[in-house]
Amino acid sequence: MKILNALRDRHSQDADPAGREGGEAKFPIRHYDRLNAKRVNEKLPQHSQVELDAIETYERSHKDRSTVLQRLRYLRGPEPLEGYDALDEDDVPAALQDADVKTLDGVRDYERKLRRRSLVLEEVAGARREWRSTHAEQAGGEARDEERDVETMHKLEAGDAPTDLKDWPSDSAMYKTYGEDDQPYGEGLTANLGPSDLARYDDGSISIKGKKVDNPDDYKGEPIPGGPTDPNSPKLAARKREAGVERDEERDLETMRNLEAGDAPAELDDWPSDSAMYKTYGAEDDQPYGEGATAKLGPSDLARHEDGSISIKGKKVDNPSDYKGDPVPGGPTDPN
Repeated sequence: MKILNALRDRHSQDADPAGREGGEAKFPIRHYDRLNAKRVNEKLPQHSQVELDAIETYERSHKDRSTVLQRLRYLRGPEPLEGYDALDEDDVPAALQDADVKTLDGVRDYERKLRRRSLVLEEVAGARREWRSTHAEQAGGEARDEERDVETMHKLEAGDAPTDLKDWPSDSAMYKTYGEDDQPYGEGLTANLGPSDLARYDDGSISIKGKKVDNPDDYKGEPIPGGPTDPNSPKLAARKREAGVERDEERDLETMRNLEAGDAPAELDDWPSDSAMYKTYGAEDDQPYGEGATAKLGPSDLARHEDGSISIKGKKVDNPSDYKGDPVPGGPTDPN
């Protein structure tokens, strides 16, 4: 890329990329400390990666504004061509003469994200069409129209997302990502998704930058009617009871009393699988241990040992098998 090197050298001679004046470093944005976050974000795309690095370092050590840092994270990245930031609008076409489609795609995405110069984007679009047309002819196939695909997706994004599958693109536009706009996270299509450093936890709490917020409900959207988080959904209430998350105390007691009225179930499947499983069998009656529902469970001072022996009041019994019930079919002690 001899042309690119010559252009970069020319710009290096015309202006010091570090922006030094009178031997002192000049900050990329004038009166930076007087600007609010919105004004800073508006100015950031016009600066080079070297300048953005200086701005980010200064912002982190001074005001540390999350919206500015999010914007910087979005804008920061490698140049699509070495020395690209130093090129004027008129220099870009010459720099793209030998570029392949991957490089052209990188230039297009970089330009859309930062300066958004219309003449540069038009030049890149023309170079991409020419490259694809040339290579499609060589391969004997039809070139994919990237610009048309992007336009198709932009039209979809302008309204509500289609609810019917047949209304989505079926041609090469289907490979474009819906919502892939040029705005940073937190703006445009992602404006309602919350800060990028927001984290949600199983207990319902929410943190931003590692600090839990006092108002987690402010970061939660309305549940979809009839959906998995709709509190009025009968299915949700049933699932909560089955998982033991939401308990019906009286119902659970009644379930366990019905079990205690007969012999303890021999089959594992016959024991409760909902929140009643957390009630203790034989613990709710007024009879002492060893009577009533606990009559068949053995003395309260009975101890079982790893070698299979059993002791009562510290003394091993001669007939440990008398204190062992039949294994539960399919259970951990079932020899079958």
